[in-house]
Amino acid sequence: MGNEGERSVGGGGGPQGRVFRLGRHGPSIRVVRALVPILRSGGVVLLPTDTIYGFSACFDLGEPRERIGDLKGDQRLGALLALVSGFEMAFRYVEPPHGPCKELLLRHWPGPLTAVLRARSHVPTEFCGPGDTIAFRWPVSPFLQALLGAVGVPLLSTSANRSGEATPSRFGDLLARYEQSLDALVDGGDLVGEASTVVDLTGKEPVVLRPGALEI
Repeated sequence: MGNEGERSVGGGGGPQGRVFRLGRHGPSIRVVRALVPILRSGGVVLLPTDTIYGFSACFDLGEPRERIGDLKGDQRLGALLALVSGFEMAFRYVEPPHGPCKELLLRHWPGPLTAVLRARSHVPTEFCGPGDTIAFRWPVSPFLQALLGAVGVPLLSTSANRSGEATPSRFGDLLARYEQSLDALVDGGDLVGEASTVVDLTGKEPVVLRPGALEI
């Protein structure tokens, strides 16, 4: 395929998934353009994040959430984190934090910080986690930033594994396991990284909910 390209996979029993390989330089605009209609039509795709591979779909669509729940073997869909392209996108859906919580967010976004924030009143309850919260992360990856900007909404992101199992780091292992189940898979090479740090920013002070790549 070269440094950047596409090939078809799958067939009779599942989605006609496509495999894309990212280029070594830049955000791979051709891949971004190909993924946008797949995602906006309700597709579920495999994406390389800053740390590990994840299942992704548009935040504002219900059906792909159910598909991700089936893939994970876990229907607690409101607890999924979502990726955003920046503060403006995040604050369409959540209330901005204040004080030390705001300072922490400004200091570490973009980066491996997943911020649990209070959802705005217009966000459907089924899209929220416990206490009407949403967990957002702004990734560093130029590819993900370009994709998020082109799609125009946050993208759900959860580790590409069954709940309770390890996430494969090799794209080949993920391809063999999920090519019949997904609408597209993006090859970003082998990924070996630590999951993001999850911090509750809904109160007066930050509260670490899950230690991770970012030391706080």
